[in-house]
Amino acid sequence: MDVQISFLKFKISFIRREANNVSHLLARAELSYANSQIHGCMPSCITIIIRIEMS
Repeated sequence: MDVQISFLKFKISFIRREANNVSHLLARAELSYANSQIHGCMPSCITIIIRIEMS
């Protein structure tokens, strides 16, 4: 399957790590696993960061 068919419209943007802590933490955590992980709920470390950023 051609990957381009899956994406009808998308935008690539640079966002500094400091402004995007949640995605940075998820990427870093995923590197620590030997195999891919599927989370049934939001990991607690992410919940904490989101609460901090929203306050």
